[in-house]
Amino acid sequence: MLCLVLAYVPIEVVHAESTTPPPVVTPSPVVTPSPEVIPSPVVTPTPVVTPTPVVTPTPVVAPTSVVTPTPVVTPTPVVTPTPVVTPTPVVTPTPVVTPSAAPLSWSQGSTTGLSLRIDKPLETHIVSKVDGVVLTSAQAAFTSGSTIVTLQPAFLSSLTVGTHTLTSMFNDDTVVEVTFQIAPASATPKTGDNAALTIVLTFALAICAMLTLLFGAGALRSRSRQN
Repeated sequence: MLCLVLAYVPIEVVHAESTTPPPVVTPSPVVTPSPEVIPSPVVTPTPVVTPTPVVTPTPVVAPTSVVTPTPVVTPTPVVTPTPVVTPTPVVTPTPVVTPSAAPLSWSQGSTTGLSLRIDKPLETHIVSKVDGVVLTSAQAAFTSGSTIVTLQPAFLSSLTVGTHTLTSMFNDDTVVEVTFQIAPASATPKTGDNAALTIVLTFALAICAMLTLLFGAGALRSRSRQN
């Protein structure tokens, strides 16, 4: 923008008719023009550039490869063959039969048991059976003096009339068998009553002897009288 500087130049006016000198015109002071104000250029603010944020790319995660586990191979167990055990042959001991002077018998109805004696120590006795049935303490009593097996009357009453076998086993692999008879009530004297029978027989023999003596004495007297 330009400013014009104007200078005032006085113009002298000459009047022909007047001699009066013209007044001295004091020149107007030179007006110093105001310096031209150069407007400050409008500073356009530099736009603040917002920096574009640096986008960190998400790392591409490589998928973990699925590792197929190696199958564990279970080793086939080595089967140790079971050794064939040859069974030891069972040696059946020869039964030792205890001889008896007279057949052992028990009559049905007797209240006395039947005692069977086995010539083996009682300490070595294991078990006894009658006809294959194991005897219990209620059926038989076992006492020492070798081994005496006393069969109880209640057990004997359960046996049938006839021959039966007592089998006793001992820890030295000995098996002893003793047979006995179960007789009807009227067949033979009751076992256990043998002592009474012996007494009766003894008494009868004594009477016979006394009678013999008496008859003998009488006969002698008669002969004496005859003579």
